[in-house]
Amino acid sequence: MKENNINILNKDLVLMGAGHSNIEVLRSFGKKPIKGLRITLVTNKLEAIYSGMIPGYIEGIYNWSEIVIDLIKLSYAYNFRLIHAEVIKIDKNKKKIYFKNRCPLQYDFLSINTGIKSKNASINIKNNALSLKPISGIKSLVQKTIKELVNNNRKLVLIGAGAAGVEVAIAFRKRLNKLKIKNDIILLSNKEIILENYNNSVRKICISELKKNKIKILYNVKITRISKNFLDIRNKRINNTFAILSTSSVPPDYLKKSNLPLTRKGYLNIQNTLQIRGVDNIFASGDIAEISGYKNIKAGVFAVNQGKILHKNIRNFISNKNLKFYIPQKFYLSLIGLGNGNALANKYYFTMKGSLFWKIKKIIDKRFIKKYTLSDRKKIEELNNSIEPFDKKMQCEGCGNKIPQTVLDKVFNDSIRQGSKDAERIPHTKNLYHTVDIISSIVKDPFLLGKIAAKHAINDLFVTSSKPQTAQMIIGLPPAKNEINLRDLDQIKQGAKTMFDELKCQISGGHSFSYNGDQIMVGFSIIGKEEKLKNYKPLKNGKIYITGHIGSALVFAAIKEKKISGIHYENVIENMQASNNVLHKILIKNNIYIKTDISGFGIAIHLYNLFLRYSFLKGADIFLERIPLFTGAKLALEESIKSSLNDSNRSFIINKLNIKNKNPKLLNSLFDPQTAGGFIFICKENSEDLINQLIANKINFTHIGNINNSEKLNIL
Repeated sequence: MKENNINILNKDLVLMGAGHSNIEVLRSFGKKPIKGLRITLVTNKLEAIYSGMIPGYIEGIYNWSEIVIDLIKLSYAYNFRLIHAEVIKIDKNKKKIYFKNRCPLQYDFLSINTGIKSKNASINIKNNALSLKPISGIKSLVQKTIKELVNNNRKLVLIGAGAAGVEVAIAFRKRLNKLKIKNDIILLSNKEIILENYNNSVRKICISELKKNKIKILYNVKITRISKNFLDIRNKRINNTFAILSTSSVPPDYLKKSNLPLTRKGYLNIQNTLQIRGVDNIFASGDIAEISGYKNIKAGVFAVNQGKILHKNIRNFISNKNLKFYIPQKFYLSLIGLGNGNALANKYYFTMKGSLFWKIKKIIDKRFIKKYTLSDRKKIEELNNSIEPFDKKMQCEGCGNKIPQTVLDKVFNDSIRQGSKDAERIPHTKNLYHTVDIISSIVKDPFLLGKIAAKHAINDLFVTSSKPQTAQMIIGLPPAKNEINLRDLDQIKQGAKTMFDELKCQISGGHSFSYNGDQIMVGFSIIGKEEKLKNYKPLKNGKIYITGHIGSALVFAAIKEKKISGIHYENVIENMQASNNVLHKILIKNNIYIKTDISGFGIAIHLYNLFLRYSFLKGADIFLERIPLFTGAKLALEESIKSSLNDSNRSFIINKLNIKNKNPKLLNSLFDPQTAGGFIFICKENSEDLINQLIANKINFTHIGNINNSEKLNIL
């Protein structure tokens, strides 16, 4: 018997939070994986921000892409699962992480490196002040602040006079100077000094710099009220203010609901091995964790240094080897940005300022970011126009890895030439339809994959005006131990269930298999009951509409090719998991019978298919530039990116199109495969009630063309 060399998954390492330490763990295990160990990153943001570069970003020295690590690109490069969700608690006994709006996630080993939040200074701020912590919200904070200061001439008030408050105050002053805006900036300290954790030399230099930048300092401040437009300090009111909390930190809320050992201040209580006390399989690092007997300063330099130990200790723990000790340094180089290319350096009793220290700071910061920044992949041209999908280096997933239509046409000729149906009527019944659909793992989050696969299959019944009655799941899993299969199957089913529950349709069973691949395959066989439409007459004139956006495969391909930012993933995923149930009901109510979903074969083939089904449809004008593309898809087309199925789709349909608009940057949008997308539907020209209902229900739709008698599909 041949020895089994397949990588069989047997344990789950979950990294909660994309802080500086966990990012280093991802890099380490991505470059040198442990056989059988699966890595999952849980994060509420798709970009990890490097805290040391935030003042430079505020000042305008760095753009956003220079200070963030793209977690989506990183997930493709280092082959880890990414779960984009908000954590509400951890149960160490059940080894589960609980989320808002989804089922819990099981782990074997856990590493926690999430953000902290700003202390509210015992004031109920509600929505009347922004906060520097967690830093994941810094982009929005900067945008809102500049908008308020520029448009309304508000006074900027920084509540908290530590290093962050000083740096941010100066950075905003420099940014406002560039914008030629002269707003007041006020720094509030609740003590007799600023920079409590620094020596007098540091304070003296920073006070001088603050005065030089016309930033007012108020000491011994006790805030009694924060409003959107004013701030009360004891009996004094400062009017026309815009407040930002730069106060000291407090732990995130989810720790209070978890059963993990905490310090007196409420942070995770860890040992020098970075393991949580009494819970050996959970590690923690960064600002959220504290080691007894040390000062535990909240600064990024400590998280970076912990990362060097953390990845080794997790690896050693899993391999039953001895762990290393992390000893926080008593002294560290603190660099405070002073704006205009200057910084203050402090270590031991050494304190100096100047441009040299800013240059040192830039080198340190850029070196850190560079470690996790992935360069663009060069485009391979030799087989670029091949109609063979597997000639492409980048392979599509989801509904984008179909067998090409050119192959199906030769085997299922009769069905395709008559306009293949989205779902077929069950023989010897009057109103029952059946569909089967299966996709590969376009996302690595199994819960999300279950939702997307369910929606994708349900779409086929919706466009036959049918409501799902019963569903069976088809699932193929990569080689894994039973416990891993159990976790994945439960996540997929729970995700799919959220879609079927809305329709009051149960998943009654199905078929499962294991195979020697590395993707999850999920599909559904569904029977639906047709909801009878009124008698209809053939349309001679009408409008063609698309719901949602186009270009999901373009976006995924461009991210994999490292040509666009992974942040464009978020908008596509939101669309892919959004139910079409309300749209389905509106189309039935308005007797819309000419409709199809847009899946792997793209707009052009699906539209042509409609014309084959309905012989009274002769021709149409399609306005290429009206096709509603995802922002990421537009950028992908600009980079000449296309999916692996694109050229096959194009080859099948190109001779049936009369292409007048030959814009090379847009034409491939007609052939891009979609997964769990929207619908194409055709209605009468005067369908005001329908349009008003779509608008009232906030359904995105676009008029992309008109039917006519030209007997051609004209691309204008």
